[in-house]
Amino acid sequence: MRTLKVVIADTDVLLQRLYSDLVSEEREYTVTECAANGPRLFEILRRADTNLVLLDVYLQDFDAMSDIEALRREFPRTDYIVLSSGED
Repeated sequence: MRTLKVVIADTDVLLQRLYSDLVSEEREYTVTECAANGPRLFEILRRADTNLVLLDVYLQDFDAMSDIEALRREFPRTDYIVLSSGED
């Protein structure tokens, strides 16, 4: 069985733990790392094969519009799910 590698990108450490616990309950997914800011997310993705990123668009040092485009360009085989409490 194939295991999908997941990175959690959220500034809030408690949410990182919550998402990690929820994802880890499914044996098809493995949380490889967590990122609390944009530069760290790019660093993780550049050195590790990642299938999915759970992404808070209000991540520190992360410009949602331009950085999401940059992520898609640089890592086209990675999928992204946006998790955010923002209302705009």
